[in-house]
Amino acid sequence: FDASFLSDEYARTGTSIPDLEFIGVCTMTEAARFLPAAPRTLAGCCAVADILLDNQHDALIDARAAAELLRHYLRLSQPHAPWAASLSAAAALAWLAVPGSTATPVRRGVSAERDSHFLARLLDRMPRAADTVQADPYFALLDQVLLDHHISAIEADTLIALAARLDLSRADAIALHHQYLDALAHAAKADGVVTAAERRELDLVAALLALLPGAVDQALHHAGPPRHLAATGGFRLRPGDLVVFTGDMAGGREMWEERARQAGYVPHPDVTKKVRLLVAADPDTMSGKARKARAYDIPIVTPDAFARLAVPGVQ
Repeated sequence: FDASFLSDEYARTGTSIPDLEFIGVCTMTEAARFLPAAPRTLAGCCAVADILLDNQHDALIDARAAAELLRHYLRLSQPHAPWAASLSAAAALAWLAVPGSTATPVRRGVSAERDSHFLARLLDRMPRAADTVQADPYFALLDQVLLDHHISAIEADTLIALAARLDLSRADAIALHHQYLDALAHAAKADGVVTAAERRELDLVAALLALLPGAVDQALHHAGPPRHLAATGGFRLRPGDLVVFTGDMAGGREMWEERARQAGYVPHPDVTKKVRLLVAADPDTMSGKARKARAYDIPIVTPDAFARLAVPGVQ
């Protein structure tokens, strides 16, 4: 796939590339052998292999990350690398020099509009009815994102990517946000009383989802349970759950690990698929633990959010 791009770009300069047909190594295919627990994505493999991957989908960054993956596989396969012939053939290739240019390179990179609310970055097109198949995964991601009462830049990017995969417009997302708030409001008034803490929670969620003033009052006045009630509020920590801490947090990591033990959870030194939650001083951290957590779809929350989860009712 990538060889065709290389060939076309070299052709634009009047040169050609060597024949690469028989010397390629697919790092995704080889991941099944060397990283069996990793998701089959470049980001997932890099997270498990502890390889830095910032601004993915930039061609140069992705290429270098794939090269680091190959280097990782070579280390794991020592002393007998399975691609000795291909490596020797690649080293012997003669690449023609590309003529110099005074043009300034322009790289695609990632979105430069992170300062705006993520809804503003969704396509503004004709809405369509969002069915349960679309709504449930979006609500599940909202549950995870809103655990710490904050939408980080990385979480916003994740919501946008999911909305794109579900083909949701901005209007679709706003409609789903109202349904999500309706579900939370119904749960809050299920016992007949909406406490001040519950009202603050509803107001905060409405603000984070960029809903208009009055949205909470409207949600509280709905008579029946929303259609997607079961999709919201699903994350709960249980006794014995593994919790990982990362970053420099107030009071020190040891203090937070002790709080976890007192609440019945088990502090764990590293992120694995069995870990239930990562507590990070910076929710946008690109530490190895955070990259693994995102690859395994493990929620990342701040210490304050963990305190609320560990002791329900703490605000």
